[in-house]
This record gives sequence, structure tokens and C-alpha cells, in this order.
Amino acid sequence: MPSIAYDAAHKYVKISKQASYVKANLFLSNRSKELQIADLNLSKDIRELKLSAKQKANQCLRNSAHLTTEQDFDYCLYKLEKYGFSIPCDMTHVEALKLFRTEKFWFNKFKTLATQKMESIRRQLDLVNQSTSAYCSDERLRQHQWEKSANRRIHAKQKVLQRR
Repeated sequence: MPSIAYDAAHKYVKISKQASYVKANLFLSNRSKELQIADLNLSKDIRELKLSAKQKANQCLRNSAHLTTEQDFDYCLYKLEKYGFSIPCDMTHVEALKLFRTEKFWFNKFKTLATQKMESIRRQLDLVNQSTSAYCSDERLRQHQWEKSANRRIHAKQKVLQRR
């Protein structure tokens, strides 16, 4: 995730001038707490989110090998719920365990959460408002456009491979 340190510093100065340094410190402290969920720092970049996802998938695979399916499910579900995630009600334990053990599942969850939290922080830093960008921050728009472009390239490569 991109750095918002400059914008946070600007907001800090603004709050300190309008109110006090105590309120400015409290504002930054609360934003920092929002970006930390359990052992996951959501302000980290994509590589670190992938590493965290890999660790969680491996934990669900390794640490539950000696458990029954029910215990295994409970262990992995506990890991998932630490971050405020849930699974669909109609999913069986076996289906859920397959997901819990994949890096892609954890990465998608972490990335979505990080994107949402970072956008929330940007709103609090006044980077999203009626006068600048009413729906999302410029950074999120650039990220979304890059993701769409990357997906198009991947799909184009897949089509070429399928024709062979």
C-alpha cells in the first residue's frame, strides 16, 4: 500500500494549529491503531501482505495436521475471525479448510481489508471530499486502473496460450 505519510503530516499540522498538539497526536495515534489488526499492519506493501497471507495459509496447514476436521476448522476459523473475516454460512468445513490453506484466499482477504482501511484513512485525511474527489482518492483510482490493466494483460496472455 502506498505511503500517506505526507498527507498525515499535513493533517497533523492543521489539527495542531486549529486545536492542539495533544489532539493532533491523538488523531495520528488513532489512525495508526486503525491500520493494525491483530498481528497485521495494513499499511504494508503488497509483498508484505503476500508474505503474511503465506504465513497464515501455512499455519492452517501445519499447525492443524494432528487435529480432527472439526478442531482443524475451529483453529483456522479462529485465525480468520481475528481479522474480522467470516465465511459463507453454506460452506462445509472441508470446503472452508481448503480455502484456509491457500495463500490466495488469505491474500485476497488481506488486500481487500487493507484497501478499505487505507481508503477510510484517506477520507479522514480529507483526501476524499466533494471538492477533490467525491467517491474515492486519486491513489485508489490509480490503483484500480493499474489492476484492471494488469488483468487485461493476463487475460490477453491466456488467450494467446489457449490458441496454441
